[in-house]
Amino acid sequence: RRVIPLGGSVRVELEARTGGALEAELDRDAWRALALQVGDGATAVPRAVRVFPAH
Repeated sequence: RRVIPLGGSVRVELEARTGGALEAELDRDAWRALALQVGDGATAVPRAVRVFPAH
């Protein structure tokens, strides 16, 4: 969906196959290594999960 640079890291807004939204935060080196473009498919494996209620 969207890529947001945050200093030394990058926040990536992802869309799950189910249509739900996910956010991933990567350091810039990891982001460059992935070389993802908007619309590319990717697999996300959570290490720390935080769930916030919808407003």
